[in-house]
Amino acid sequence: METSIRKLRVLLSAYACEPGKGSEPGVGWNVARELSSKVSLWVITRANNRAVIEASDEAWTRDVQWIFWDPPKWITFWKKGRRGVQLFYLIWQWGLVNTVRKEMSSTDFDIIHHITFGKFWIPSRLAGLKKPFVFGPVGGGETTPNALSRTLGLRGKISEIAKAAAILCVRHFPGAGALYRSAAWTFAATPQTEAALANLGVTQMSVLPQSGIRESDLPEAQPKNFTNTPSPLRLVTAARLIHWKGVDLAIEAVAKAAESIDVRLVVLQTGPEMERLKALALRRGIADRVEFKGRLPSLDHVYQEMAASDALIHPALHEAFGQSCLESLALGVPVICLDWAGPGIIVNSETGFAVQPGNRDETIFRLAEAILELAAGPSGKDDFSMRCKQRAFETFGWDKLARSIVAKYQDLSRPEPNSITKF
Repeated sequence: METSIRKLRVLLSAYACEPGKGSEPGVGWNVARELSSKVSLWVITRANNRAVIEASDEAWTRDVQWIFWDPPKWITFWKKGRRGVQLFYLIWQWGLVNTVRKEMSSTDFDIIHHITFGKFWIPSRLAGLKKPFVFGPVGGGETTPNALSRTLGLRGKISEIAKAAAILCVRHFPGAGALYRSAAWTFAATPQTEAALANLGVTQMSVLPQSGIRESDLPEAQPKNFTNTPSPLRLVTAARLIHWKGVDLAIEAVAKAAESIDVRLVVLQTGPEMERLKALALRRGIADRVEFKGRLPSLDHVYQEMAASDALIHPALHEAFGQSCLESLALGVPVICLDWAGPGIIVNSETGFAVQPGNRDETIFRLAEAILELAAGPSGKDDFSMRCKQRAFETFGWDKLARSIVAKYQDLSRPEPNSITKF
């Protein structure tokens, strides 16, 4: 007589979880979507997300038990948009334990898993609920390469100091270390975060990419023939204009490459560095080659800009993943980035140019050399576009990410010791 195998009961903590979004909300949503067919899934997320989740027409959402929770307004009345988001997140994290305990009184979860926010700086109190707890994938241990950090502007240096101070505070916050070490397993998004967690005494962990892609999420892009790239060469950058996204390095590299070829740069998004970047393009004499398009109406518009370009240039100084790099590859468009942190994991020699960071002049020179190599046409790589798509969907597909996570759930739910699977 056949007996059915009970699906694992998993509670997923996803502060950020919304349909049709990128970044953290997209991670929460897509991981929940993939897990919903593999486990019995409960998702706890912000009450603020309730309307968009319940309005979704995606059938899988009806297979999930949704739990919506936010702190009382009288505690968090000051939060508006992105203002105060980190403090609000800390309060949300610290306060949801009682709600989870109530749910545990009626449901015997096999696994509790924190997925978003994907930064390790704030540990989850859910690790102390005496259930196998999975943390991540989390980033946040990525730092600017030393040679480049010395040339940051005032705003950038202040930001870097603040990040270092936050990590230092985590190490000395009472009970934080115990929570990190209580996790049955931690997924680190990059080797840099893995090292930071090891410094906190975490040993049960492995590296796992923080995000993914699905073919149906993107419009079909026409394959490109990179052996005969037309003039002018068109590059695009799609990142919030803040110092660590490295858009200034992209502008400097375009200016240097423009000494030899006809090249244009389209800058998408906005941010506090906008005026400084415009001034930089003017000062370097390429204001007519750099177009600032600002924030586009939707992701589809961003994808159209990417697909119409010869490459995405994304020299981020520290990034746990780099979703725009993956989206570019999925569209069949190669990427120029630093061989560092998340983008350095995504991009290889078959799909673009991951350049070794050095000091500022060295890094700009290497980025410019990559632009010139792209313009010259990668010899023997007529299938550049195909290779980009293949790497995106086969290596970083959402389903593959979810299967790795579920494999770890299964390891942790087995009663036998020493059954840890290495990824």
